[in-house]
Amino acid sequence: MKIAFIADWRSPTSQNWVSSLARMGHDCLVLSSYPVNGSRVAAGLPIQIHEVPIGLAALRRALPKPSRPPAAASAPRVGSIAVAGSTLKRAVGSTMRWAAPYDLTWHVARAERLIAEFDPDVVHALRIPYEGIFASLLPPGRPFVVSVWGLDFTLYASATRRLDRLTRATMRRADGLIADCHADVDRAVSWGLPRARPTAVLPGGGGIDLTWFDKVPARAEAKRRLGIDPQSLVILNPRGSRRYVCTAEYCAALSLVARENQNSVFVFANMAGNTEVAHRLQRLGIAHRSRLLPKLSHHEMAGIFAAADVTVSPSVHDGTPNTLLESMAAGCLPVVGDIPSVREWIEPGVNGMICNPRDPAAVAKAVLIALTDAALARNAAARNRALILERASRGQVTASAEKHYRAVLGQHH
Repeated sequence: MKIAFIADWRSPTSQNWVSSLARMGHDCLVLSSYPVNGSRVAAGLPIQIHEVPIGLAALRRALPKPSRPPAAASAPRVGSIAVAGSTLKRAVGSTMRWAAPYDLTWHVARAERLIAEFDPDVVHALRIPYEGIFASLLPPGRPFVVSVWGLDFTLYASATRRLDRLTRATMRRADGLIADCHADVDRAVSWGLPRARPTAVLPGGGGIDLTWFDKVPARAEAKRRLGIDPQSLVILNPRGSRRYVCTAEYCAALSLVARENQNSVFVFANMAGNTEVAHRLQRLGIAHRSRLLPKLSHHEMAGIFAAADVTVSPSVHDGTPNTLLESMAAGCLPVVGDIPSVREWIEPGVNGMICNPRDPAAVAKAVLIALTDAALARNAAARNRALILERASRGQVTASAEKHYRAVLGQHH
């Protein structure tokens, strides 16, 4: 099968999805919605890659990155710079979301030419804004599948009136839909997807490669490699800094955990250099028990999950986070925000804990139970590994994706 993808090729999710299908022997074309670095062809795989920077992506890349304050800056200065930087980032983001849809039509002709030359069986956009919206503007005639990744409906679709209209038009135009949770399939119908169109729930962005977690060291050794006492209890937040993750409330919760459990250590993924979080941890008196890690690859993160006793995802918007599935595969006990998509995976008190992420006391209570209930941790580890193998392993997800494409092709013909 020949599949043309419209995707942000910087994204590990996009790379995992496309590469998984290419390894099955499918010919893949990627129109990257954002400028990419390095080779335009994925080494050893039947993937062609071209840049079609839509939604002002080239302009976003050219914007100067905010400079970080010097390490010797005083705490008040660091805090004020962090707040000013966050305010500027939000203002720029809001402006770009308003303007980006107007940029899409300028790139339609080039994208259609590249797709026509490749002559795919199906076109697949790997999220709605702006890849799916862009694909819906292409001339009709080719089967069109769109993916929903977590925030497309709950956070972005109603950000502006124009995005609202374009999202609804995209759903009406789509010949098939792939989501990572059942909740988003229901939302897609409410946003205009005809009920007769094929849908599939395929989590994990192409599936979880369980072999990564079979090769990691034992938990005690993984902690040593992080410079953490093997007897310590490690609480990992793998989400990084995101506007839909309750980072401030989570830090406040950790200060409550620290009072009750003197043996706990707090690890934050993709937070190195985040002065706002560092300053907050310092004010709460738990900076000395915290580790702010740099951005790591999926393979490197497998080793971090191996060191964690508990993982926490304090988000208020989400589909099925890959980090949740990865923590389940690694045998960590997950604590998650109370949103519909994660309830498709976590049964409170059985294989994880669910709490209100905006309530520090509720988060702290859930974390403390996760740290101290050995039977819960042991039973959850076995149950979660089986769930990943059954519903989210790479082989299972990729085979289901192929089946979905064929269903769309059959209905379209």
